[in-house]
Amino acid sequence: MKTILVKSDQSACVYEINSVADIYTYFGGFAETVTPRRLEQPYCILVDDMGTGKELPPNAFGSFLYETDKHGNPVLGDLFIMKKVWGDDGYDLTGLTESEIAYITLNHFMTCYTPPDSNISPEILTCL
Repeated sequence: MKTILVKSDQSACVYEINSVADIYTYFGGFAETVTPRRLEQPYCILVDDMGTGKELPPNAFGSFLYETDKHGNPVLGDLFIMKKVWGDDGYDLTGLTESEIAYITLNHFMTCYTPPDSNISPEILTCL
């Protein structure tokens, strides 16, 4: 499955996982699924559920998506962007297609961080 990993230093890349358990391993525990208001459904973000206890740095992009400017609670640490879709047993987390990655990159990440007259490419690199 392909996800978008946005690190707290604001670097981003396509991150391949086999299952959501790989994200738990990445965080060293569990992840909290958040449906931010500035990222339309079915997209969601997964964050380290112990971000405050680990004293992780704020993630500016995640905090923008989460509307921290309206309520003051920041997203801390790295985050993953995935889809939350209705399945047979409730909600399932699924990966992103290439076109969804391009859409999120162009309409959210690049819009948030790139001046309109910039010549910066809207590509997100693949994590190694």
